[in-house]
Amino acid sequence: MKAAEIVVVAEMQATAGNADALRAVLMAAVAPSNAEAGCIQYRLHEDRESPGKFLFYEIWQDKAAIDFHCETPHFKALVAQSAALAGPLEIKMLRALSD
Repeated sequence: MKAAEIVVVAEMQATAGNADALRAVLMAAVAPSNAEAGCIQYRLHEDRESPGKFLFYEIWQDKAAIDFHCETPHFKALVAQSAALAGPLEIKMLRALSD
């Protein structure tokens, strides 16, 4: 992993009865996010022990790539549409200490 690369872990918990709808909203952002020039990896996961709890694991080329991502229509749609389906989006930006 290169020094400028940033790992992002973003978590969101669906509110009661909204797991399927939230899953669809989140999945809609995966392909366009992976197609962005600065995206190295953008993967959606669901907690096996807590259905409806979703986690994005992302690797971005640098902070500029993340800034660009946050301005894309698909990311803005994810944020807007998930607001009524889930609790707050929790985002952590990490730097890798090992491969």
